[in-house]
Amino acid sequence: MFNLNNRQKEIVSMLPGREMGAVEILEELLKHNVDASISTVKRDLKILKENNLIEAIGAGKSIKYKLSDQFSLKSPVDIDKYFENRLNRYISFNDKIFDLIAKNDIFTDEENKELDDLSDRYVSKIKKLDQDILRREIERLTIDLSWKSSAIEGNTYDLLETETLIKQGIEAKGKPKEDAVMILNHKKAIKYIFDNSGVFKTLTIDSLVNLHSILVKDLSVKTGLRNSPVGITGTNYEPLSSRQKIREALSRAFEILNKKKNPFAKSLLALLLISYIQPFTDGNKRTSRLFSNAILLSGGLYPLSFRNVDITEYKKAVIIFYEINNLYNFKRMFIEQCKFAVEEYFHA
Repeated sequence: MFNLNNRQKEIVSMLPGREMGAVEILEELLKHNVDASISTVKRDLKILKENNLIEAIGAGKSIKYKLSDQFSLKSPVDIDKYFENRLNRYISFNDKIFDLIAKNDIFTDEENKELDDLSDRYVSKIKKLDQDILRREIERLTIDLSWKSSAIEGNTYDLLETETLIKQGIEAKGKPKEDAVMILNHKKAIKYIFDNSGVFKTLTIDSLVNLHSILVKDLSVKTGLRNSPVGITGTNYEPLSSRQKIREALSRAFEILNKKKNPFAKSLLALLLISYIQPFTDGNKRTSRLFSNAILLSGGLYPLSFRNVDITEYKKAVIIFYEINNLYNFKRMFIEQCKFAVEEYFHA
């Protein structure tokens, strides 16, 4: 990509999730004390369009600009600015996402090198562990992942209460029974993906449905692919509503992901796409996290606990993917979790 000048960077940073005319863009630039005129803005827009960073919508005086789909997928998005300026409008499922993911490398060369280095460190560490220490570390990761994944879903157990429940089977006083069930279901699901990692070398709808069934057992959640609309808190994005379309979307997603040779890319994209498709009536995001980890394990890699993730930032990064199919912030979070996992777990 060509080097953007400061004004062009400002223009690109204000466009995620928005469609703006040249005059609107100029007004916002001036509001942020950026030196600009209508002629310089139009010149910048022409350059950005020629380099496929933006697209023009309409013609004449009504022409507006938005980020191109290809650039929008990985372009930097300021979370705070996005949520300040996001449009209050209905957003439907975008099936262009499949072509974008099929044709684009998700990680940069620098990011791939960083992830490869982390993998080498993990392999070096795991070789030195005896079986007792390995079991202890898997239990520790199970506690952390069960706690944090459940907390993202609104579970009220803290980390120590989760440890007591998983190790001793003792439920926390005054906490809902459903919270204990959710955590123990995570424990079972994590054991399942460790014991059956080979199942996830090739992604299938059946393996996803089975994992979901483990996670929602005894929680009054319907199993199997849904066949009705579902709403998502905090966003106007509306996923597909018919079982046939959901099945088709999953089939297309898994067909693309099964061709990905990079297990990190496969894992990250599976997490986001399952969350985006929302194949179940409930439990989609926790299923996506465990399915993502199953992919890492099937590739001989380490699982992610998400223990130190900021829950609000996590949710916002996922919403940005829902609304504008941008994975920049979630990708950064994913890489940070890879670093955390290698540094925190599987010590001799």
